[in-house]
Amino acid sequence: MTVIPDSPTSRSLQLSRYAPVAAFLAVSLAVAAPILIHAALPGVDLPNHIARYAIMADPTGPLGKYYSVPGYAAVPNSAVDLIWLMTGMSGDPIRFANAIFALYAVNFVASVMVLSRVLQGHWTVWPVVSGFLVYNGAFFWGFQNYLFSVPFAIYGLALWIATERQPTAFRLLIFLPFAAGLYLMHLFAFVALALLAFARELQELIAAGSNWTRRLLERIAMAVPFLLPIIWMLSGPTGEQGTHTSFGDLGERIEALRSPVSTRALDEAPFMTSVGLCGLAILVLCLLTVFRRGGPRLVANRQIVAPALVLLVAAVAAPMWLNGVAYVQIRLPFVVLAVLIAGTSWRGISPRQGAILVAVFATLIGVRSIQFEQYAALNDREIHDLETVLAELPPGSRLLPLRAPGQQGMRRLWQAQAYAVTLRQSFVPTLFLGVHALNVRPEWLEYTNPALFAIDLRRILVPRSERPRTQGTFWKDWEDVFTYALVLDAFDPALIADQPLRTVARSGRFTLLKIE
Repeated sequence: MTVIPDSPTSRSLQLSRYAPVAAFLAVSLAVAAPILIHAALPGVDLPNHIARYAIMADPTGPLGKYYSVPGYAAVPNSAVDLIWLMTGMSGDPIRFANAIFALYAVNFVASVMVLSRVLQGHWTVWPVVSGFLVYNGAFFWGFQNYLFSVPFAIYGLALWIATERQPTAFRLLIFLPFAAGLYLMHLFAFVALALLAFARELQELIAAGSNWTRRLLERIAMAVPFLLPIIWMLSGPTGEQGTHTSFGDLGERIEALRSPVSTRALDEAPFMTSVGLCGLAILVLCLLTVFRRGGPRLVANRQIVAPALVLLVAAVAAPMWLNGVAYVQIRLPFVVLAVLIAGTSWRGISPRQGAILVAVFATLIGVRSIQFEQYAALNDREIHDLETVLAELPPGSRLLPLRAPGQQGMRRLWQAQAYAVTLRQSFVPTLFLGVHALNVRPEWLEYTNPALFAIDLRRILVPRSERPRTQGTFWKDWEDVFTYALVLDAFDPALIADQPLRTVARSGRFTLLKIE
């Protein structure tokens, strides 16, 4: 038998075959490692989600006096809650949340890779650029259930396109459970898939020309997997935070544009924002090459044009508040970019130009990962100080969260008091309610506010007779209701010299006070 040695061309083909796998592994490691290194991640809302896991794990413990978990409620915001239930709820909720974020980071890049494979017909390196979008605005706000669900919306689009020529009955068997499951995971991820699928079908109707009515009759049944959850949603009760809906001002529109790389929730990370915006500009410039007729350019797959356009319109039109849910406008923009990355491929690019492109995005992803690791390390150190202070807090206490004057706008610690729920089984007044499977017992409801955060400590200095008495003003009778207070920042002790407060512990920026 004659063995013909590999030629340089065949060796390069073998290398190019493994390049997407190598790139995926490298980017996955780059975006997931900084998450796994540090237990307490800097997500604004994340401490509240972790607290809910702790309550779910021990509903009859000291917290049972204040909170109730209604078994499992069919709430369209339950992705991670369901996974926590399936694990048996026996682990550390903080580490569990950490692992969920790392899994999201890898799965997000993988979903873009899979969608690209369906659209392009082969694996390519370009989709791993989506790793640059992992640390987005929704990530830093700690929207854990939504982030975990987004990759499954992208997988859903890939599955929708891959099965387009299959019988409708077969597709219904797939998408009836898939859409219902995605709805339970997170409403906005379900909406993203519904918009993408609708746009794809609309594109096919237009392409059918004069046969559009026949095409419509053939495919109208595929609306059922999305209509059923929508009917379910519309018949459901109103959440604890009401039905407030507003578009927001110009600043919120700008924030929506920045949101794929935004660190708005990280008040102390301006350089990370600058690097992110620089990389976002480069990515957008690359995507704009689809309008070029020659030279190095991206070419858009026809099947993705309408879905990307419809999702883009939805992202631009999204309000800031929708039915009591905030920061809606930052949810879709990074998904739009992910779909565009998956639906495009490079043409007319030389090896040298390709190497430069790889170097640029590898540098951007690497720098963002290093910056996130540094910021996560800062947050982890401060939460360790908080743990030291909370060690002096008796289980079952009622904790009043306070901020030093001028610090209330610092977002990263808005919900840090929720760690007292996880670590010391204490009642705090600011846990999320209504949109999650968690209730406050009626006798404590007036001392909660699920839309608020730790208050300026000067509010408790107001004489009792002058304090507001409205629902949700949890500090109105703080001397009688709460047993301890937690100040999340360094402050002048003279401010509380005449108050019934005694310092119990202090570590770093945190101070625990006993209410006497």
